[in-house]
Amino acid sequence: MVSRVRSSRSSAAEVGVPPENVDLVELLWRAKRTVAERLGAALAEEGASLDDWRLLALLRYGGRSMAELAEAAGVPPPTLTKRVDRMVAANLVHRRTDDSDRRRVLVLLAPRGQALHDRLLPLVERERERVRRLVQQSADVAGFAVALLALSAAEHG
Repeated sequence: MVSRVRSSRSSAAEVGVPPENVDLVELLWRAKRTVAERLGAALAEEGASLDDWRLLALLRYGGRSMAELAEAAGVPPPTLTKRVDRMVAANLVHRRTDDSDRRRVLVLLAPRGQALHDRLLPLVERERERVRRLVQQSADVAGFAVALLALSAAEHG
């Protein structure tokens, strides 16, 4: 296994990965984990978690029901309930009964949650741009694999 990638412009063969042996699923999983770790660390410096960010971003343009939010966040409803309870306690979000259907409860950003979203957005955008640059440098599957390898390299340089 290659632990260091000198340049994301390297070919797969230059970093010891023959194109026919590229396991994109493994590389995608590793890249996802690394991006989440990098972003999570940056968010933690601001007192937030990746889970906080995902909910803040999902609520940015308006309220959602708990069911919609659970589906969009990809978490089971009981897990979402605990996260939303924590965010309500931190005054980041609030719950409100839907005016058009009193059985539905909407989750909305509180002003403090909006401010946190706005403060975290540049951190998220920097990571998105870093990923975008690496992927744009890849013209083929092997190059894309090298970019993913660069994203998930043990040393983040």
